[in-house]
Amino acid sequence: MQFNKDLLYGFGDGAAWNRFLTVLLQSAHRRIDTTVESTADATNVDTAKTLANSLKKKINAHVAATDFHITVDSSNKIEAVDASDVEKLVALANEIKTDFNNHMSDKGHLVIDPKNEIEAATVTGADEAAQDAAIVLLNEAKAKYNAHLASAWPN
Repeated sequence: MQFNKDLLYGFGDGAAWNRFLTVLLQSAHRRIDTTVESTADATNVDTAKTLANSLKKKINAHVAATDFHITVDSSNKIEAVDASDVEKLVALANEIKTDFNNHMSDKGHLVIDPKNEIEAATVTGADEAAQDAAIVLLNEAKAKYNAHLASAWPN
């Protein structure tokens, strides 16, 4: 029978203990959520609507999952209607940003996860500039969502 040297010697020189604490204190979830967003990045209004609608579905499932969280995050469910035009796309993109960022500091996590907050500007209007801004926001939301899912102990 073999024993782990770090356990026998009280975490030895402290390196293992430091690694353990670092992983523990930087992990938002109990375990990795593998329901990553694999929808293609948005490049135009149609792909942006597809990505927004998919993110809404996946984020809502994630915030409600107690497999990864200590408790359900019932206050950050995305309730905007699915994106079917630019106006609804803008509304959904903004709510994704707001609710996802609020989820990062929710008490259901082991620790808060501010490094994965969406930083893209909130979108205003319903013109081509708004569409372009929504594309930027949604592509960042996808990247931050996927990174957040991987923030787990042990990661």
